[in-house]
Amino acid sequence: MTRPCGDAAVVWHDHRLGAGPGSRAVLRELVLGGDGQPGGPTVLLLPGFARTISSLSMLALQLAWNGATVYRLEPPDHRGIADGSIRRFTMSGYRDALALALDHLGPERPSAVVAFSLAFRVALRAVAEGGDVARLMGISGMVNPWSTLYRAIGLDLSLPVASLPETAVFEGHEVQRDPFVVDLVRAAWLTHRTACEEAARCTVPLELVLGTEDRWVDEADCRELLDAWAGPARITLLPDAEHDVGRNKAAALHLADYVTAWALDGARSATR
Repeated sequence: MTRPCGDAAVVWHDHRLGAGPGSRAVLRELVLGGDGQPGGPTVLLLPGFARTISSLSMLALQLAWNGATVYRLEPPDHRGIADGSIRRFTMSGYRDALALALDHLGPERPSAVVAFSLAFRVALRAVAEGGDVARLMGISGMVNPWSTLYRAIGLDLSLPVASLPETAVFEGHEVQRDPFVVDLVRAAWLTHRTACEEAARCTVPLELVLGTEDRWVDEADCRELLDAWAGPARITLLPDAEHDVGRNKAAALHLADYVTAWALDGARSATR
């Protein structure tokens, strides 16, 4: 059973990660005073595209209040407090920032990673590459980037890059063909087949949470990825929730409790 947030002193510690100004990510650590319950798992929250770490504040507080040590990652070239401009966002930039965050936390603190939307695809690759992740949860997880991005921005990104517009609007923000689409193609982010091939190298427990009204992610694609996953894996369907779960307050509250219980239950094994 999880506890609601109560009265406690809240302090954020920001760790800047990266080579230097202009390309640094921010790893924000939540430090909770008062009568919280320290000593629980380390949880790393990864926001989806165009979502800041502030959008995950209430979930972070609930996790911390129930004993977790909580971090949130803001990649460079994103919205929020990290360096760069969202016009220059790339999946590989997010992947590099996640690798730095996992190195910062160290192998002595393998994280339960909760990744939203596009960030799930990034986390999948990090796990496939051997990142120190104890368990992985994908919420509205982008398992087939080509399909999701086609629905989100209305472009077929499998077409020759030179034939595509120089800019596109994604989640209300303008992204540039170079580097965004160029990186999708060159770094092999785009296809569902590649995601499934990487899933076959992942042995940590996986949980996918998908809203029944999500129009950007197909349940069939999720189940195909679960079948390819080398470790224990399962999917949970969230009734009446869209891709952006926060649009349905009841679903969002249920999700916060579900994520908290999942994070705290380190002994649970996901089953297919």
